[in-house]
Order: sequence, then C-alpha cells, then structure tokens
Amino acid sequence: MPKIIDHDQRREEIAQQINSLISEKGIENTTIRAICRRSGFSTGVLAHYFENREAMLIYVFEWHMLRVYKRLESLDDIETTDGFALLNRAVEMLLPGYDGGPGDEEIIFSAGLWTFMQSEEHRKKLLVNSYKPIVTVLENILIRLNIAPEHAGVKASLLQATIDGLWIHCDAGLIAKASVQSLVEDIVASTLIPRNKPAA
Repeated sequence: MPKIIDHDQRREEIAQQINSLISEKGIENTTIRAICRRSGFSTGVLAHYFENREAMLIYVFEWHMLRVYKRLESLDDIETTDGFALLNRAVEMLLPGYDGGPGDEEIIFSAGLWTFMQSEEHRKKLLVNSYKPIVTVLENILIRLNIAPEHAGVKASLLQATIDGLWIHCDAGLIAKASVQSLVEDIVASTLIPRNKPAA
C-alpha cells in the first residue's frame, strides 16, 4: 500500500529546514543544493512543492508570519485586568526567541529574509499583506486596553515598527540580548500612555 503523504506537513518540514539554514548560513548561502543537503529531500521533491528558490523563501516568510499571528490570537482567550502584562506578553511573542513554554516551538527569524521580502515590489506587497493581520490583532488588544479606537491603529503600527527595529538591532548585535526585556517594558509603557488632546 503506498504511503500517504501529508503535503501541508511536508511543506512545513521543508520550511523549518530552510528557516534554520537561513539563520545559520545566511540567505545568500541558502541555495537549492544546500536546502537538499539540510532537508534530505531531492531537488525533484522540492520542485514538486515549490516552483523555484524564490517561492520557497516567500513561503518560509509567510509561514513564519502565520505562526506569529496564531500566537497573538491566543491572547484573546486570556482574561486579565493587567493591561501592561497583556501587551508585554504580545510584544514578547513578536520577538524571535520568545519562550512560549511546552508545546510552543521557538520562532527563529532572520533579518536577511525580511530584507529579501522587501527588495522587490511584488514581494514587498506580500510582506505588507502578511503584516496586516498581526497589526490588526495588536490594534484590537490596544482597544481592549481602553486605547481610543481612533488612536489604536496608529499605535499598533508604531508598536510593530518598533518591535521590528528592536529585533533587527539585536540580530546585528547593536543591542545586547540582556537588555531586551527592559526595552520591551519601556516600549509597552510608552504605548499605553494616552495621546494628549490638542489644545482648543
């Protein structure tokens, strides 16, 4: 009897191997041959799932963003009156290396992959579309924490941009990992400060 293959699982297995390879060797060294060596799959198997190298890298990016989105979605089930703790948790979830506890796989994300996605116009559109659901979840969290709806969208976008800047600087060694937690707390505190109304 032929073996039944879960194609979605196979794509995810390939994505995990590619993601690890990018983190270890850099995106420029993540070639089809290197992916085959790492994953143990032949070029024929890879070609069955992905048209080319670009398609593989785009899939890895979108796979990563979907995992982050699902993490954030889990915060909807948390009942708490501690707005600072809730937003702090959300920010931590968006940073590589977040420890979600048993059953939660660490998300390792390379700044090189982000650069790859924004380097061509058609990929940049995919990047923007991948961010929208995440920013929307952040916006909903801020509204839940009594941030005015007319301000929540801007604050959510600024929060996401700040987080991205933080992990890019960490990835480049410009910020010590030991200082990340205190920086996260500062980011959260500043985000929760209500905007002043303009003077009449």
